[in-house]
Amino acid sequence: MDGAVQELLALQALDTEADQLRHRLATLPERAEVDAAKLVEAQAADSLAKIDEQRHALGREVKRFQDETASITSHMEEVEATLYGGTVRSPKELTDLQSELNSLKRHRRDVEDQELDVMEQLEPLDAEREKAKAAQVEAAERRENATARLDAASEVLNGELEGLSARRAELVAHVDASALSDYERLRAQFGGVAVAQLSGGRCSGCHLSLPAVDLDQIKRAPADAQVSCPECGRLLAR
Repeated sequence: MDGAVQELLALQALDTEADQLRHRLATLPERAEVDAAKLVEAQAADSLAKIDEQRHALGREVKRFQDETASITSHMEEVEATLYGGTVRSPKELTDLQSELNSLKRHRRDVEDQELDVMEQLEPLDAEREKAKAAQVEAAERRENATARLDAASEVLNGELEGLSARRAELVAHVDASALSDYERLRAQFGGVAVAQLSGGRCSGCHLSLPAVDLDQIKRAPADAQVSCPECGRLLAR
């Protein structure tokens, strides 16, 4: 095997190892844990937002009923002051005032009942909110824990990648520029395998047996000549 192809094979081995490390880096299980926790956090936040919107709407209803109750109570106090103040002596007027007071009392009870109904609707919402908040806190803790483990694992793999990058730079410095250009082009074209081994008349890249004529030409080529598979176009290591 000529030195140029041997260097390219060594380069390919480094690049393949780097690809594997990058794949491991991209598919670390901790990364999926972080994503899953973030999803739960987002869902909990969405639930909290919807619950708070409902609570605010019900809170406005409660406030409206409370204001109405206060207004009715104020009116009742005015009627009572007139009824029992001694300024009205006509039996009919007194009866009318008493009737009005009774009507106001009934109205206030109705409003208070409506307010109570609304407040009862708040109770399950508050429970639901506590549940969503707890889920959000738990997911945040899981995310933080997974993120810490992801950072630690990533640091190790990135360190290995840096080491490979340094070794690659040293190796590339000795590779012919034209051969390196062909290698990079073929590597991109064939999913990382630019250089294939010729063994038993078969290309390890495309796994096809080469015709006898092509094999004869390859065998006759000078040892330092760059030869390619006539079937797939990959560089061949003889």
